[in-house]
Order: sequence, then structure tokens, then C-alpha cells
Amino acid sequence: MIKVLFVCLGNICRSPMAEGVFKAYVKEKGLEDKFHFESRAISKWEEGRPVHPKTLEKLTPHQIDLTTKRSKAISELDFLDYDFIIGMDKKNIDFLKQFDDGAFRNKIHMYNKFKDVKDPYVTGNFEETYQRITKSMDKWIKKFEKTIKEKQVE
Repeated sequence: MIKVLFVCLGNICRSPMAEGVFKAYVKEKGLEDKFHFESRAISKWEEGRPVHPKTLEKLTPHQIDLTTKRSKAISELDFLDYDFIIGMDKKNIDFLKQFDDGAFRNKIHMYNKFKDVKDPYVTGNFEETYQRITKSMDKWIKKFEKTIKEKQVE
């Protein structure tokens, strides 16, 4: 099983959106036994708060329910537990690479290699965020499946 952690600033918009759409995607494809998706924040500003109402509103038509999810900050244990730690923007990546003096750099990836997934809390554009996340899903699933195959060879 591949364990993937999506990370953004507050864990109320982008990273829970990614968590939700990936969980729904693998369930639809019958692959949920191969993956585990979660999300975290790089800050504790929103700790314990629910997912942003506009994120929930964006996901509801897709039968994705994150009403029980609460913001949680990333911890050292997460770096040990997850195979992929995916930041939604460059600032997230910079923070993650500094964690534990860079010992987990090989697990850290930017969601879109050359372009931030903009924070809809700031931009107000939840549709754009949703589109950016869903546009790259197949690419990520292929990368995760490749990792599964490599682990089976070991």
C-alpha cells in the first residue's frame, strides 16, 4: 500500500480537497486497497477546524464528504509513515524540506512541478484549485503505481 500525504498551509482548502478527490478517484477505479490518502497543514493556525465551507461546497456535487475532517499539523511521525509527502506550493515545499534538517527530502514532492496550486482561501477561486488538482491526478496515480511495482520487486 502506498501512503500519500497532501500538505498545504492550513489544511482546510487545498490539501483536504486533494485528499478527498484522490480517495474518490481510487474508490471509483477499484484501487482503494492500494492507497491511503490523508492531508496535513504546515501551520497550526487552523488546527482542529473543519474544512473550509467553500471546499465542501465544491466537493459535494462529486459525492465527496469531508464534513468530519479537521485540520491537523504535520508531525515527524508523518514523515516516517508516508511514502509521498506532497506540498501544494513552493512555500509548503520549502518548509517540508527543512523539517528534521532535510532527512526526508526524498519523500517530498510538489503537486505541480512548475506551478503552485494557488490557495483559494486567498484567491477565492475554489474552482481553479479543483481543476488544478484533478488535472494532475492520472499523472500521480501512475507514479504511485510505479512505486507499488518497484516495492513488489524488492
